[in-house]
Amino acid sequence: MLVTHESWEESHPVKAALMLPHQVWQCVGWSNKISNFWVHVQREPSLPRVVDGWMVADPEAMLGIAATYTSKAMSVHVLDVGPSGGLLPHKVTALWREPGEQGVKGDFWYEMAEGGMRRCLRDLQQTNARPELVRELVFGE
Repeated sequence: MLVTHESWEESHPVKAALMLPHQVWQCVGWSNKISNFWVHVQREPSLPRVVDGWMVADPEAMLGIAATYTSKAMSVHVLDVGPSGGLLPHKVTALWREPGEQGVKGDFWYEMAEGGMRRCLRDLQQTNARPELVRELVFGE
């Protein structure tokens, strides 16, 4: 989950204007209760570049980014905190979803380059037994 405080809003008017239509913050925090992803997109050099990457706390948002730029151009890393409290970034190769009941979306999972899958909602118990999953996105292919 990404968080910020109103006092961290960029106060310099030129810096803020350069990033329109985005709102500019000097600092954004994150909580490890849900998975947080760093997303970078390779773009054509001729396209304007306002944003170089995104901190994403909602897998649904990655679906939106992929609809705009294609998942083939996306490089995704999940930010994980190890047992000792240190940051452990892992390369993500795919995003999966549990099939939900009619009208209800299932939970998301991510697949890591070094192998293994994890549920995006960290508060839910991680198990080796996974429900039937549907692949939503493959990154970098």
